[in-house]
Amino acid sequence: MVGPDAAALRLTAAAARARHAPARLMDALRWFDLPVQHASVCRVGGVTVLDAVVDVPAAALQDEGCLRAAVLHRLQQSG
Repeated sequence: MVGPDAAALRLTAAAARARHAPARLMDALRWFDLPVQHASVCRVGGVTVLDAVVDVPAAALQDEGCLRAAVLHRLQQSG
């Protein structure tokens, strides 16, 4: 968590397993209605790195562990 109502997320994915990783992350954030303040995608070697800073208005997702679990679960469902 960056502050009381914002979070910084970093997702790394190997190239072989990164089927549309940026789109899948943005879809997960949209599904949870998390407004994106900033996002960037970088590919280093065979690894895709995605960084995003999002607003977290929902009280249930303001716990770091809950937010992480929810986003990972959504990413696994979409893949």
